[in-house]
Amino acid sequence: MILISKKEAIHRQLKRYFTGVPCVRGHVCERRINGNCVDCKSTHDKTYNNKNKERISNYQKTWRTENKEDIKIYQSTYYQENKESLILKSKEYKTNNKEYIKTKATEYRDKYQYKLNSLSAKRHSDKKTKNSKLVD
Repeated sequence: MILISKKEAIHRQLKRYFTGVPCVRGHVCERRINGNCVDCKSTHDKTYNNKNKERISNYQKTWRTENKEDIKIYQSTYYQENKESLILKSKEYKTNNKEYIKTKATEYRDKYQYKLNSLSAKRHSDKKTKNSKLVD
């Protein structure tokens, strides 16, 4: 890594810098502009997240329900902007994971056979209804 002072990092408008000097806890890694060691911040975040899983989960659920429309717009926009690369990634995944996909499809079919049967029966009855209307 390149040694950069905090002043120089601020001047260059960087978010991180590396001095080569260990932090209070002995980590020799990048620091954030506010002075936090990246490893210390990561450890703190993991500890906080583990202690507050339920609180974080509830907040995320609430946020998602309150922002459904914004999420849909974002996802739609993202898909339109990245359509080709997403399709390529999907095809690549499918070719590289054929056995896994086949296994999961079989597991799903075995687990939800009753749903598949009812859907098939509904489709069959819908076809009969359509055909009887055409005959009349």
